[in-house]
Amino acid sequence: MPALTAAYFAATRRVSFQTLHRIIQARRRDNTHPPGRIPRFRRHTEWLDTAGTPRYTGGANCFLTSPVTMHDAAHQLDALCIYCGSRPGEDPEFLAAARQLGRRLASDGIDLVYGGAKKGMMGAAADAALDAGGDVIGILPGGLASREKAHTELTELHVVDSMHQRKAMMERLSDGFIALPGGLGTLEELCEVTTWAQLGIHRKPVGLCNVNNYFGGFLAFLDHAVDCRFLPPEHRDLLIVDDNPDQLIERMSQFEPFLDKTWLDESQI
Repeated sequence: MPALTAAYFAATRRVSFQTLHRIIQARRRDNTHPPGRIPRFRRHTEWLDTAGTPRYTGGANCFLTSPVTMHDAAHQLDALCIYCGSRPGEDPEFLAAARQLGRRLASDGIDLVYGGAKKGMMGAAADAALDAGGDVIGILPGGLASREKAHTELTELHVVDSMHQRKAMMERLSDGFIALPGGLGTLEELCEVTTWAQLGIHRKPVGLCNVNNYFGGFLAFLDHAVDCRFLPPEHRDLLIVDDNPDQLIERMSQFEPFLDKTWLDESQI
């Protein structure tokens, strides 16, 4: 495994996000694929160079550039994106919930998609899923690889150029989203992906794992926004809230979208 250094990132040829998006959209329009998710090719993968030309490469399980992957557009939970802190937090229940969630996803055969770090809540969820035999896909901007200590033992590690690419790829590879305790980054990701649901950009469940009422103040703010008529009640109800990871996944698996108005599509985010 090559070292995750700035020189390596500079030398690595990546798929541009725009090219990846075009390929995914083209495959979604192609009816020659069987129903369900197009499988990931882990050891031998079709890659695209910077000109968008396919090239064939062998390699290890842990990718350091972006292979072409996609999920079926159905609401089946084949992969869930986890937002959480790169720090462990003070309450040991936070780490326990992250590990419980990782084990549950592995047990259910659901891929864990997350920010690619080895530290804190992020690393705890990823390691628990891997130890239980699950697949974990990390997506990390090159500039954060050393600061957040990139997890090099994942099923797949995608190194991208920016935070915007990271978040957009996490959304496209996932069939739903769960936020665990974390800081400003976690809160920003949760609010953004919920806003995308509000705008009709996606029709996927958004869960909030409210461990020991960590998000109590945030939920009170949302209720206040409803009372002040800045937030419609149906948009407040987009968040599926539970304090138990197992129960949260059960509720998300029964999710059916109820907002039928589309303000923007994926090409406009």
